[in-house]
Amino acid sequence: MVAQLAKDLRREFPGVSGFSASNLWRMKAFYQAYAQSEKLAPLVREIG
Repeated sequence: MVAQLAKDLRREFPGVSGFSASNLWRMKAFYQAYAQSEKLAPLVREIG
C-alpha cells in the first residue's frame, strides 16, 4: 500500500523527489513524534 502511494506521488509530482516508500514511513514517524508539539507549526512555516 505504501509502495503504491509512493509510486502515485512520484507520478503526480514528477519534478519532486523524496517520495520513496522508506521516506513516506519516515514522514509518518516524524508526524507521530511531533504532531502534538506546540513548536512544530511555527517551525514548518519557517521552512516553507
